[in-house]
Amino acid sequence: MEKNSIMLLNDIIYKIYTIENFDEMRKSVLEFLQYLIPCPLSSFFLASTKVPYELENPVFTGLEDKYSQAYAEQYQDLDYTRWTFAAPAAQAYRETDLLREDVRVNTPYYKAMFVDTGLHYSAIVTIIYKGIFLGVIDLFRPKKDGDFTDEEMFFLDMLKEHLSYRLYQSLQKKKEREKIYPSKEDLMKQYGLTARETEIVYLLLDGMAKASICSQLCISPNTLKKHTLNIYKKLGVKSWRELFALLK
Repeated sequence: MEKNSIMLLNDIIYKIYTIENFDEMRKSVLEFLQYLIPCPLSSFFLASTKVPYELENPVFTGLEDKYSQAYAEQYQDLDYTRWTFAAPAAQAYRETDLLREDVRVNTPYYKAMFVDTGLHYSAIVTIIYKGIFLGVIDLFRPKKDGDFTDEEMFFLDMLKEHLSYRLYQSLQKKKEREKIYPSKEDLMKQYGLTARETEIVYLLLDGMAKASICSQLCISPNTLKKHTLNIYKKLGVKSWRELFALLK
């Protein structure tokens, strides 16, 4: 294993734990994985919180919007790899490990998702912690580039536990927040907050610094100030302390 590969793998692991914005973290992991494991297309889905083993909230690299939306709305029901989501622990595997080539290329899923995009091979990481399915990463490449190598699968195998732990931590944090704070639906209905204002309310209640909120939501300090003033007005409070006292 080359020294550069080890350094890049370590950098990806560092990003998994240190990038606060969840979608930004997922996007960054996919982008840096392309340097470690060449692939023109990749996706990072989260597990649905409502329907077991359904996927939602995807992040993509190198995929046209029409394909990303098509998978989310139609093709995931054709995806024969979904049975691996029910495994007790995270896994990294090649799609060719599941089915013979002559069988795989004749599946409805392959014909729907691979043929039009010019892709042929995929590598998959199921993200599972304590038996809880949390998400999945898919990497794709064309036939001319060859299947994913054993070394590339080793890299993915090294990352799967870190990803599983980070996603599990986020899930637990969300559950704790739901126990303490009003739900998003209640805040929007009772106080007329927008979805972005509700997101900011939760970050304020979590005690996040204003600079960190701006960074996580990719907004300017002035925009955050406007949102905050609107929130205070709608809730009838004048400070963070009053907001905290009202909602927690």
